[in-house]
Amino acid sequence: MTMSAHPPFDDTIRMAAMRKEAPTGLRALLARLTEPQILFPVLTALVLAVIWGTTLNLIKLERARAETAAAAASLDLVNTYKAQVVRALHEIDQTLKWVKYVYETKGPEAALSDLKARALLPPELLFVVRVLNRDGAVVASTRPAEVAPGADQGFLSLRGRDALWVDLPRKNGRSQDWTLQFAAD
Repeated sequence: MTMSAHPPFDDTIRMAAMRKEAPTGLRALLARLTEPQILFPVLTALVLAVIWGTTLNLIKLERARAETAAAAASLDLVNTYKAQVVRALHEIDQTLKWVKYVYETKGPEAALSDLKARALLPPELLFVVRVLNRDGAVVASTRPAEVAPGADQGFLSLRGRDALWVDLPRKNGRSQDWTLQFAAD
């Protein structure tokens, strides 16, 4: 008895498969796409696209968070700066009122020395306090005059009014520092 390498029904299956028509249309395309040389690169590209899409989305979210945090920090700084400016203006206004009161009660010679002795003047490093007469001449000062003559004349319009005058910022010719003058009548 001879044995063949393939059982007899194997030829039948093979013959039936050869008689079968080749797939066409969508079936042919799906059969072609499932071949390893096409399937693996397509899957790799799809996985890479998902990774890049997720990465770009995370970058977008982090940027939005950073912009929100920067805006909040900026607002915080603005509010802090505003509070400091208001506090400084209040201190300047209070100093001007003290100088005016002491000037009116004790005269120009004692005005600054009394206030300085009681530590009621702002720091001399940052603020210069001067007392001017009705003609605009300096009669007392915490520091020698550092502004150009006539720079104080803008406040003379305050005569007889209870108001605060603020001059435009000016650059000192000698020290090259910017100064801002305040006055009250």
